[in-house]
Amino acid sequence: AATVMIASSLDELPTNVKVIIEDCGYTCALEQFKFQLKKLFNLPSFPILNIANIAVKIKAGYFLNEASPIDSVKNSKVPIMFIHGDKDTFVPFYMLDELYNACSSEKSKLVVKEASHAHAEDENPDLYWSQIDKFVNKYM
Repeated sequence: AATVMIASSLDELPTNVKVIIEDCGYTCALEQFKFQLKKLFNLPSFPILNIANIAVKIKAGYFLNEASPIDSVKNSKVPIMFIHGDKDTFVPFYMLDELYNACSSEKSKLVVKEASHAHAEDENPDLYWSQIDKFVNKYM
């Protein structure tokens, strides 16, 4: 999800990319790690993420806050469909609205009731695929 949202703002997307569908995306890698540190280990983000952020910069060449889908969707070049299960405990559900509200392109939102992380299709396949088909067909 993060990868396609980040790609949504690229100036040189291939011409065959007409829409983007993201499922269970997070707003920013740093925020996702903060959430997981607290949830899984009840640990504060400082100093753990500060050290990790420096290590990532040294090893990978970027800071965690630079992996920011929310910044990318603000400049999206194509329509995006945002999908999230309302029982997602891995990527917090509130991130769906933050991403959706930040998106500058045409957009659609699908909330799948009772779906946990990456299980929206499993929970309600008819709704999931009918909404994706409707969204894709609108732009193809």
